[in-house]
Amino acid sequence: MAKREEFLLDGNDDLRMVVLGREFVVCSRAVSRASPVFSCMLNGSWAEARPSDPSKAWIVDLPDDDAEAATVLLAVAHSRLDLVPALPHLYRLHQILVFSDKYDMTKSLRPWAISSTGSVKDPFCAIIGVAWELGAPEGLRAIATHMQFHCDLNCSGRLAMPMTGYPVEPTPEMPLMPPMLLSKHLC
Repeated sequence: MAKREEFLLDGNDDLRMVVLGREFVVCSRAVSRASPVFSCMLNGSWAEARPSDPSKAWIVDLPDDDAEAATVLLAVAHSRLDLVPALPHLYRLHQILVFSDKYDMTKSLRPWAISSTGSVKDPFCAIIGVAWELGAPEGLRAIATHMQFHCDLNCSGRLAMPMTGYPVEPTPEMPLMPPMLLSKHLC
């Protein structure tokens, strides 16, 4: 078994969270304050709750989450902004927002991430998802208007990027998409 990469985020550590081989040593109270979802998981009757046997280590495994995104969100939850990148690539920001959406932590990212939405080389789905999740309606409206005038329909009848034909729709890699965006703004 490969050794896990360990991140100590808090000296009041009582919980270990494992995300794809990365082990975060965290304070359960800080994580609970940052996320109502984690608060329910850690303090309720879920499998992730503190073990009743105090001699057992409290370990929560999150096998389906992105380790880089978890690093950012857990660092923010512990006020460890030294571990948070100043301006991540849009795809990375999108992955961070997928994690924050899943655990209801987006509000803590808004001041930091609002300036990270501008690279036109990135896929429209990522830009749309980031603008939607960060609550930036002006940016979302501008993107939708641009798409209305510049996107085409591909051979499947789906909205697609000009030249490349890449569909403008959520994918497993970029699942954030405002509900009914395409029908409301573009059709």
